[in-house]
Amino acid sequence: MISIAVSAQRTFTLAADLPATTAYFRDLARTIKDLPHLSLVKTHDWDQYRILYSAAEAGVYHVALYCDIQVQFDEVEQTVRVTPLTGIPPVPPKVTMSSLTGQGYYASQAVLQAVGTHTKVDYDVQITSQIPKRLTLTLVPDQVVRRAIEQVVARRLQEITDAFAAHASP
Repeated sequence: MISIAVSAQRTFTLAADLPATTAYFRDLARTIKDLPHLSLVKTHDWDQYRILYSAAEAGVYHVALYCDIQVQFDEVEQTVRVTPLTGIPPVPPKVTMSSLTGQGYYASQAVLQAVGTHTKVDYDVQITSQIPKRLTLTLVPDQVVRRAIEQVVARRLQEITDAFAAHASP
């Protein structure tokens, strides 16, 4: 198994007041529709979900990481936190010649701050996972495989973050 860990950070301003922005961020089913490479798979409870991080590299190799998450809002800190959800059976790892499927761990934090009629957002997101190594890569050192996978996931995570900043509108 190969351990991967990727993160991205971004600060942006939305043309909406703090209450509207807060409501938007707390509604994951609505918010996730604006994000590439992420989709809602299942609702476990009103604030607990299974999402799918999915990306294809060069249109040939497909990576699918299922992440169980919980959305929490801290009113004092004006922070929306998405944390890994425990107690849900993980997706078993599976690797083929053209795909990789497994359990991922997704976490994000959006710190909201009123700036007049707008809202400043400090956004931080991470994805981690333990993924199986393809048999065809047996002779390649784990560190080389890990770096290559992390580079792909990092590019896709940056695309998610950029889309979030560009398209988020309560």
